[in-house]
Amino acid sequence: MPRERRSYTWVLGIPLLVLILLSTLVSVYQGGGKDEIDTQTETELAMYRTFVSAADMHFKKEPAPAVTTAYTWEQIKVSLPPVMAQAAMNPTWKAVRASDGSWAACTELREVALASVGGLFPAEDGSMATRPVPLQGAQVGMGVGADAVATAAANLCKGA
Repeated sequence: MPRERRSYTWVLGIPLLVLILLSTLVSVYQGGGKDEIDTQTETELAMYRTFVSAADMHFKKEPAPAVTTAYTWEQIKVSLPPVMAQAAMNPTWKAVRASDGSWAACTELREVALASVGGLFPAEDGSMATRPVPLQGAQVGMGVGADAVATAAANLCKGA
């Protein structure tokens, strides 16, 4: 009779053990997913910072174009030190510069990265905002900065 009790105990113990293992795997998977998203976001923001810095350096060295012009990574990275110029960048990203010298970075970012972009630019007059701006057709961009700055940047990106 004691032998039957032992087998009965194992019958209950095995499903309990499986349940514990599954719950551990699920919690590890959930934590790992957040870590992966955080890493992807930080990487995307680092690429964005690099792109914007490269465009800024390039436009400080080069005269404004006669007409509004879109610049790709290949065109602006020439102003960077060789180590930075080797960075891989999203091929759809561009910087658009107007004949008056103003420019905008026209980049596509995932929503989680986009939510952090506003924090990269310090508010100058307290009117810092991140807001949707209409682009071409049904496209909507995210303008960063005071209303006038965000609108001007969106207008540059519309024509690019």
